[in-house]
Parts: sequence; structure tokens; C-alpha cells
Amino acid sequence: TVLTVSAGTDATICSGGTAQISASGLGADGVYAYNWQPGNVNGATINVSPAVTTVYTVTLTDGCGTPAQTASVTVTVAPAPTVTITSNTAAGCAPLCVNFTGQTTANCATSAWDFGDGNTSSQSNPANCYSLSGSFTVIYTCTDVNGCVGSDTIVNMITVAPEPVASIAVTPATAVLVLA
Repeated sequence: TVLTVSAGTDATICSGGTAQISASGLGADGVYAYNWQPGNVNGATINVSPAVTTVYTVTLTDGCGTPAQTASVTVTVAPAPTVTITSNTAAGCAPLCVNFTGQTTANCATSAWDFGDGNTSSQSNPANCYSLSGSFTVIYTCTDVNGCVGSDTIVNMITVAPEPVASIAVTPATAVLVLA
């Protein structure tokens, strides 16, 4: 019988990620040997971590000397989103309400903000009101549709001064009455 091989479906991974690719053979004597290139790796199922988009070709042979068959699968390496944080203000007195914008090179499937004051948000362009004084580090994380994560952290991005306290002081402290 004729020997056939399938390399499975194409995969997308994030930079630094791993994909599992599998081949399946059919026909001939059923005693199969799978060899993947590039890498010269043997096995029906292998894990790959390419740095760039790579086409993997599997060659299937059997124990009967039936002519070898090949099939290919592409593993696409998606870049992590590049993320930048901006705000409409960076300093002010408490309470300070700030509008944030997360700019990114990808469509974010999920957004996660940490405003440094214990408040968080999952909105793309949120607002946060700071009620306490101090300097606050802001972190924005974008996860794209491929699961690739990009993040931006700005240390001490927002500075909030304490709310002013009004007081009146009379000088001199003692009043002197002068009669004429």
C-alpha cells in the first residue's frame, strides 16, 4: 500500500514560546519513522521553539522501504505587543483624577492596569483618582489574541501632593490696645 503523512495544522506562538507539532502516517507496514527538519529531530510529536517563523518538514519512512513521503507545517512567531502609557496629567494635589491611555501595536484581547495605589482596571483607556499623596508607579499590560504579552512600567509616573490645609496665624500673637 501507499505511504501517506500529514503534518497537522499550522501553529502560532509568541516570541520565546513553544509549539507542539505532530505528524501521522498511514499505509505500508505501520512501522513508521518520522524525521523533522530543520533540527533533524525524530518522533511523531515534537516541541519546537523557533526564534522566527519557520516551516517544519516531516519525512515519513517505514520498515518496508516504501518511498518516503513528506509534509510541512508552519510555526508562526508572533511578536509581543509594544506598549506605551500616556496620561493627561502627571502631578497635582489630592484628590487627583488622571485619564490614562494605553497605546499598543496590537489589538489587546485583555488589558490590565495597576495604578500603584492599590487600584486596577481592565479597561483600555481608564481613569483613576488618587486620594492619597505620594509618587505612584503605573503598569499597563496588553495580551493580544495570540496570548502574547506586552507591558510598560513607568516608575513614579504620577505625583500627588497632599491636600492643602488652610490655617490662619495672627502676628503678633498678643493684641495691644493703644488708647489715645
